[in-house]
Amino acid sequence: MIVYRYPELIQYTFPSRAVWLFPSHTGVILFGSQGMSMELIHLTQVPFKSQSLYASLWDRGLAKMIDFALLGICLVSFDLAFGTSFVIGGVGHASQGRYDVFVFLLFCLYSALLESSRHQATLGKRVMGIVVTDLDGNRISFGRALARSAMQWLSLIDYIPAVFSNRKQALHDYAVDTQVVLRTL
Repeated sequence: MIVYRYPELIQYTFPSRAVWLFPSHTGVILFGSQGMSMELIHLTQVPFKSQSLYASLWDRGLAKMIDFALLGICLVSFDLAFGTSFVIGGVGHASQGRYDVFVFLLFCLYSALLESSRHQATLGKRVMGIVVTDLDGNRISFGRALARSAMQWLSLIDYIPAVFSNRKQALHDYAVDTQVVLRTL
C-alpha cells in the first residue's frame, strides 16, 4: 500500500484500487475507484481536532498595538499641521488633561464605529484576522461597541481573565457579552 498526503486529501493506493479520504467537519469522506463505486461514505462521525475559534491574547494585543500606532500617526500628523500637542510636546502641557480626554474619546469612537460595522473589527483586528461578535456570533450594536471600548481603559487587569476563560474573554467582554473570534472565510 502506498500513501500520498495532500493538504486535504489522503490517497491510499492498493494493488487493485485507490481510495481517497477527504476530512470534513462531520468526519472522513471516502471515495473509491478501480472497481469500487464512487459513493460517498462517512467512516466516522467524530470531528477532527480543530483549533480554537477564539482569538488569542497575543492576537488581541498585536491588534491593539496596530490600532495605537495608526491613531498615533493620525494625531502626529494633526499636531504638525495645526500646531496642537496631542502627541508632540503634550507631556506637561497646561491643557494636557483636555487632550487626554479627547484622545480617549477619539479611540472609543474609532473602536465602536469599526467594531459595529459590517467588518466587525478595527483596522488592527482586521490585519490580525479577528472580529468582535456577541456570544451568538452576530454583529454588535454601536452602543455595545462604545461601552466595550470605554471599559477597556478602566484598569490594567482587564485582560487577565482572557488567559483563563474558555472563550478568551476579557472583563470588558464579560460586561457587554461579547467575544473576539478568528474571522471565518
